[in-house]
Amino acid sequence: MDKGMVQIVMPSSSRPILIGTLLILLGACGTENVGPKDPNVITTQPVLMAALPPQALPGETVALQGVGFSIVPNNNIIILDDVSAQALSHRFLDQVPSSGATEEVTFQVPLNAVPEATQLFLLVEERPSNSLPFTVESP
Repeated sequence: MDKGMVQIVMPSSSRPILIGTLLILLGACGTENVGPKDPNVITTQPVLMAALPPQALPGETVALQGVGFSIVPNNNIIILDDVSAQALSHRFLDQVPSSGATEEVTFQVPLNAVPEATQLFLLVEERPSNSLPFTVESP
């Protein structure tokens, strides 16, 4: 045995009891009933799949498609470099919305957005999405 190591010796008759107790404890973890889930509570990070179109002039409307958005438009904040915009609208693209249903929010490219190729991302109640390439066109 290496110096500084401790060896625990347990009678062989106690091992099945210890292992059985551990299995019971591990099996019970996370199974408590916390009640029905509120469909308006977002529990995942938002995921952006597309910006349509992927380029626009300041003042033009762009649609973002993905999952994990808020159904309340004002809770979806679009970030383009150092400027931001609130979503104007929200809708489900699937006929029957369900968990993981594709969603769409629209926003207006801020008038003070700098014309350049950049990345945009979405904040949904302070949870950031992945980024997508986006180009603010020059008027």
